[in-house]
Amino acid sequence: MPVRRVEAAPAVTANRGRVAVARGPQVYAVEEADNPGRVDGAAAPPDARLAADSLREVAGLGPVVVVRLVAPGQTRETVAIPYFLWANGVLGPMRVWLRDGARLHRPEHGAG
Repeated sequence: MPVRRVEAAPAVTANRGRVAVARGPQVYAVEEADNPGRVDGAAAPPDARLAADSLREVAGLGPVVVVRLVAPGQTRETVAIPYFLWANGVLGPMRVWLRDGARLHRPEHGAG
């Protein structure tokens, strides 16, 4: 199954300029445990390289498919895990809706 970027409905102003990453029916999340100090800045621009990789072993589940993202101009990859696994091992920040690019659109105060 291919990895894809998913946009929120236009009426969801809080997610303008953001995309989620999905593979099949699963939505993925970026968490602190795999991306220390980089959760808030995680991005999945249209030209990012997205690849599925089944390297994560989860106790009781066996291998789980993770997604690796590399945005152009970045040397470090971002690892995304299936949302249902968030905080399975270590608590910390998490994001499902990632920046669509370098700039993040924020709705004006009171809009939407």
